Amino acid sequence: MNFRVLLLITFLASNTMLMAQNQYTSQPVIWFTATEKLLLNDTWNVKLNIQQRQFVNTPGSFQFLASGTLERKLNKNFSTGMGFMFFDFRLANPADGDLVDLPELRPYEYVTFSYVRNRLKFFNRLLVEQRFQKHLAGEGMVTPNYHLNHRIRLKWQISIPLSSKLSLIASDEPMINFGPDIDRNTFDQNRLIVMGSYKLRENLTLGTGYMNWIFQRVGGKSFDIRHVWLIELSHIIRR
Repeated sequence: MNFRVLLLITFLASNTMLMAQNQYTSQPVIWFTATEKLLLNDTWNVKLNIQQRQFVNTPGSFQFLASGTLERKLNKNFSTGMGFMFFDFRLANPADGDLVDLPELRPYEYVTFSYVRNRLKFFNRLLVEQRFQKHLAGEGMVTPNYHLNHRIRLKWQISIPLSSKLSLIASDEPMINFGPDIDRNTFDQNRLIVMGSYKLRENLTLGTGYMNWIFQRVGGKSFDIRHVWLIELSHIIRR
């Protein structure tokens, strides 16, 4: 019965995404995530994450990222971590329409605070990224060197258990840019998520839902809104 609820959430998320094509000029996105978490002991863990973000209306255009994180649990509520991410954005070059890759190298550090109250699970995270990015020059050429800018991400999340296996999750994550190349787009983006999470096994979880993804263009005067169907698979290995 609980798995049927998860399928219903999947159906609603996918239909909301497709309906968005008639409401906004920005296109829908399908966002796949796979996470592997290795628990080394009660204090340390390692996380590996792979994401593929597929743009529905632009053939060949996508965002791909792979990251690795080392995390340390400080006490019952606080944890801290650091990691490195490779990010690739393949998009249509506005100069000629050909697909071009814009790679990014991204070290990051964070601290989290989580707690449980009346069976509700609360999660908060402050994350700082150093973004070494390549850009498109005015003539449509990819810059040969990486440019360093920074981003602050603040995430709030609540998990509501509906049964022993199924949970409803809601979160919000605004992001702020700063650095030498940041002029008008100080606000980078915001991700508002509602999704279901179903425990297939004790160490294997499937999640699906909807993300309202809004971000500011470089010029600072316009915004894009993307409606995202999320599909997530998480696995935990205990030593």
